[in-house]
Amino acid sequence: MAKKYYSLVGVDGNAFAVMGYTAKTLKETGNGNLVDEMHEEATSGNYYNLLAVCDDYINIANKSLEKGMESNKLIELLEGGIDKKYQEHYKQGIADEKARQKGELCQACNLD
Repeated sequence: MAKKYYSLVGVDGNAFAVMGYTAKTLKETGNGNLVDEMHEEATSGNYYNLLAVCDDYINIANKSLEKGMESNKLIELLEGGIDKKYQEHYKQGIADEKARQKGELCQACNLD
């Protein structure tokens, strides 16, 4: 069963522990498809980059819990009838979520 809220506070500061916790969080919230992408981004810079990237992905996991649906279930709904343009746009994943976190509108489909 998934927690109600995830945070890096209290997680061992070792880089592998942080990435492991983030990967586990993504999987528990139905965002397991983002784990490889998270690992690639997290290891592309220094330790501070790793922390920032992992925190971003933890926020994505928490947002997915707030919506009341896991990302995989949302994709299933999208494939069940919402127009193709939005399906492709949603599948872009992290870029869209980061734009939403900044309060920007989704330009490709005019949804926020």
